[in-house]
Formats: sequence, structure tokens, C-alpha cells
Amino acid sequence: MHEKIVQDHLDVCEETYALLLEENGLLRHQEKGLDSTFLEKKQLLLEKLEKSVIALQEMNKEKFAKTEKFQNLINATQKKLMKIFLLDRENEQLLLKFSLQAHAATNIRPITTQHIQKIYKE
Repeated sequence: MHEKIVQDHLDVCEETYALLLEENGLLRHQEKGLDSTFLEKKQLLLEKLEKSVIALQEMNKEKFAKTEKFQNLINATQKKLMKIFLLDRENEQLLLKFSLQAHAATNIRPITTQHIQKIYKE
């Protein structure tokens, strides 16, 4: 029972990692942000993740013997979570880069020779 809850959570973590890898690839090879269908996939996964965390919290309230298999699942989940956090951080940096580029592109006006002459006359 408890091993199944942790295994299910590990499966959701694997799914999360796969989606973040896909997001990373899209961000690296696109000149724009993510489309709405991808964001919907992330939202659906978030709902799964929330349910999984609630199940873990409920399990944590109970007292039970922790087997070696259970401990191995916990360790695998922790390792996967660390990979997720690192990849998510990288994706955040890529998204920030896109937003800064978009902001800079809207604020940059071409400099004309008349503008340069005006600056030097002042």
C-alpha cells in the first residue's frame, strides 16, 4: 500500500521530468515562448502532482514499517526531484531570457543620423 503511493509519486515525478525536458528543448530551439497547449499539459500535470502530494501527506500521518524497497523508492524519488528542480531552474532562466529579449526589442528604436547629429550639437 505505502510502496504503491510512493511508486505512483515517482511515476508522476518521471512524467514531470519528461515534460520539463520537452519544455527545455522547446525553449532552446524556439525564438518565442511556449504555446497554450503546452501550458495546458503543464496544468494537467500539476493537478496530478498535487493529488500525489496529498496522498503522500496522508500516508505520512500513519505509522508503518519502512521496508528496504520502500526506502529505495524514497531515494529514487528524491534523486528525481533534484533533477526536476535543476531543470526547472534552467527553464526559468530561458524564459527570463525570452521575456528580456521581448522587452528590449520593444524599447529599441533605430538611431538615425539626424538623431546623432542632434546629440553632438547639444
